Amino acid sequence: MTRFGWLVLGLILLFIAGIGAGWYLVSRYDAAEKPTPMATSTPGTDLSSSSIYTNGTYGFSIVYPAADQLTEMFTPWRSGAMASGTPLVAIADPEGMIRIGANADAKAIDACTKPGQAEKVQATMALGSTTFSTFTHDEVGTDNERRVTSYRAVHEKACVAIEIFQPITDGLPTPSTALMEIVNSFSFARL
Repeated sequence: MTRFGWLVLGLILLFIAGIGAGWYLVSRYDAAEKPTPMATSTPGTDLSSSSIYTNGTYGFSIVYPAADQLTEMFTPWRSGAMASGTPLVAIADPEGMIRIGANADAKAIDACTKPGQAEKVQATMALGSTTFSTFTHDEVGTDNERRVTSYRAVHEKACVAIEIFQPITDGLPTPSTALMEIVNSFSFARL
């Protein structure tokens, strides 16, 4: 091959390499411009009819149906608790109630993840990035018989309790997917 042939061949290879490099840069630029989808804890959940309750003092949030009733006044702060604590929020849903309370007392913190009188220990449950001890007991002998499921954890030097109150009908608590969805939305803010 002559010098001119080698020159033409070199220019053709350089042209092909330039096209390849351009294609590579354009494809990387397009990929960088597209936002990466973020994972959510409740994929597919329609939040258009939901509200979010946040508590800055204890640093948590919880999503609940906008039609549910919210109150910050109830007693006691935790079912079966002897010590006084702080009731934070109660969410009344047609299927039951969820209450969240906290107590920073040393005795309450010590008893936080231990079963109380008549409580049955259940499997632990992760809510957000925190693992909660789970207990159940039934409140019977009244016109308003109900099962109480208590999720408790020590967070930021306080015992935090999330409790579900479900009516007992025909000797069994009414299972509630709606109440569990609310509880599953609970999370402490990341620092």
